[in-house]
Amino acid sequence: MSDVFVDIGGLIEEAGQGIDSETQLGLEVLGIEPEGSTALISLVPGSDHLEMDVSSNLSTGTPVGGDASAMLGSLPAGSVAALASAEYGKALQQTVDRIDANGIPGEIRPHELKRALKQSGFDLDALLGSIGNIGVFAEGNSERSLGGALLIETKDATEAQNTVKNVGLLLRASGVPGVTALNGGGLSGFSVRTDEIGPKPLIVAVASDRIVISYGPKAATAALSGKAGTLGDDPTFKEAQAALGETPISAFVDGPSALTLFDAIASPLEKAEIEAFRPYLDKIGYLAAGGSSSGDKATATIIAGVAK
Repeated sequence: MSDVFVDIGGLIEEAGQGIDSETQLGLEVLGIEPEGSTALISLVPGSDHLEMDVSSNLSTGTPVGGDASAMLGSLPAGSVAALASAEYGKALQQTVDRIDANGIPGEIRPHELKRALKQSGFDLDALLGSIGNIGVFAEGNSERSLGGALLIETKDATEAQNTVKNVGLLLRASGVPGVTALNGGGLSGFSVRTDEIGPKPLIVAVASDRIVISYGPKAATAALSGKAGTLGDDPTFKEAQAALGETPISAFVDGPSALTLFDAIASPLEKAEIEAFRPYLDKIGYLAAGGSSSGDKATATIIAGVAK
């Protein structure tokens, strides 16, 4: 085991450049305070994996907490990469509150964002308050089969369905091109098809209390139905979850699948840049991550499992 202590604020001070005002504002909005922040990084080798533990006081936001492992495990089996966040609405609410308090220089004055939206009939606080866990996944082994989706778990099924319906109606009424109501295929919502998006349509659909925003209908169906199996049933995912122990898993990457996809879509130059690391990348069976927050401390664990 080896430990590395990093004085983040000290490194910025030694660099002599500091942080410009725009960057500082952006960090404040995200709840990040580099000045005085530190991090402790520990590497723990195991018989079949390498673990990296990180502890830092970089964030100034109120810890949201929660366990998103159930959401992550409900995402489609065969996902190349997936991540989930617990009580995302609360975390997003903190960010929006900071944006509202600070404003956006030259565009929105402080305390004007929510007020303007509410005058337009859009209650941002109510929307964010209805959002629970979220999950994101990517799937496919080539550029043609590449797809993915954002899955949002809400606290009110009726509000979820009304939100999707009203957004679709608003887009069509505003004359946004390529917007079509979904009819059939087990999906309820709308699609958007434009040249800028690519060959597949953007799908916005709802089922019960879950909203999905996906690239292509296949990913939307997989996210909402679960008929093709879930990550929670996958042996490699189970191994990754077990390796994290009591730390709830929040991110997962299937090593071989990710490398196959990279080889299919990367340029010759990009492939050449990782050639020296190829022997090590070939040995990664999975990457898993999880973390927690308490007070002003946040901890994260990242594990690289050896391929069988």
